[in-house]
Amino acid sequence: MTQFGLDATLLPTVSLPGLPMADPTMSSGLMPAVGPSMAIQASDEAVRQQAAAVIQRSYRWLDASMPLAPQVAGLISPLITAVHQYEAEQYAASLTGAVAVVQTAQALHGAAPILPTP
Repeated sequence: MTQFGLDATLLPTVSLPGLPMADPTMSSGLMPAVGPSMAIQASDEAVRQQAAAVIQRSYRWLDASMPLAPQVAGLISPLITAVHQYEAEQYAASLTGAVAVVQTAQALHGAAPILPTP
C-alpha cells in the first residue's frame, strides 16, 4: 500500500509487527486530514456552545429578575422550549429561541431599568 507525499511522490506505508498500520487519513502523520464533514462538525459544535451560553445567560437573568418583576415569568416557556430543542440536538433552533428571550429581556430592561442588564 502506498500514499502520495506533498510533492506527489509515492510514499511507502510501513507496517511493523505488533503495531497497527498507519492511518491513510493522516496527512502529515501528525494531524488527521480535515474534510468537509469535520468542518460541519466544528460549525455544529460552535452553534451548540453558543446555544448553551445564551440559555445559561437567560436563565440567570430570569432568576435575578423574577423577584423584581414577576411579569418576566412569561419568558420561562420560550426558554424551556429552547432547552428542549437543545436536548434534542436542534442547536440552531435552540439558539434562535434563546436569543429571542435575550432580546425580549433587553427590551424589558430598557423599559424598566430596575431589572438587571441581560
